[in-house]
Order: sequence, then structure tokens, then C-alpha cells
Amino acid sequence: MLDAAEAQRVEWQGQAVHAARDSMFLGAGVSVGLRFPGRTAFQLSTSLGRSAGVAVFRTEVAARFHLVSTWRRRTALYGLAGLAFEYGGGRQGKELMLISLGLESRPVLGLRWFVESGLGGGYRLAAGVRIIT
Repeated sequence: MLDAAEAQRVEWQGQAVHAARDSMFLGAGVSVGLRFPGRTAFQLSTSLGRSAGVAVFRTEVAARFHLVSTWRRRTALYGLAGLAFEYGGGRQGKELMLISLGLESRPVLGLRWFVESGLGGGYRLAAGVRIIT
């Protein structure tokens, strides 16, 4: 039987993203996602940052699979896979593949922190806070 809180579906997040490669991206943004009962979630994120000295937008579309429910533990490990797109500064856009591992906390005052590390246009590191409504 699912907890009433676990059946909630929409999540919002604020995040900072760093992707290191030949031109480093560093930015901050927001995300909206759908969390399904169980272990899967889909998210759409957009961030504004700088890469090679110019302003760049980064959009990510990803799916997450939580290995353990955070309702039963303090933190839970998850895998993330998807696509990222970077565009701006008069340059042609870049399409990038994402693959990361993440760690998410159990809700505290309605908030969950998370950190992700993996690949997405070079080494990718993301951290932030999620609110599930």
C-alpha cells in the first residue's frame, strides 16, 4: 500500500549544474517533473549559465530510476539517463547524452536535497532541492 505522500506526482526543483569539458558550463536553473508511484520519475530542466565566456541555455530531459524508496531510508540512490541541449551565444546548439548516479534525501519540511554525478557533455555535477506537490 502506498503512503498518501508517496502518491503525489508533480515535483519542482532548483539546481546548480556544472559540466566540465573543453568549454566548461556553470549555471543554475529550475526543473519540473512527474514522479510515479514506485521508483520512476521524468524531468525537464532548464538552466542559464556561462560556457566559453558567453551566456548559454542548457535544457535536460531525463528519466530517473530510484533503486530504493526514500520513504523507507534517509537517502536513496538513483540512476538518471537522458539528453541535454546547450544553445546560445550565437553558436550552433550541442546535443549531449546524460548518464548519472544521484543521491536524494527523505523529505524534511517538504524539501529533499539531491546531488548527481556523471557524464553529460563531459563530467557533470548537479545539486539542488526538490519539492513534491
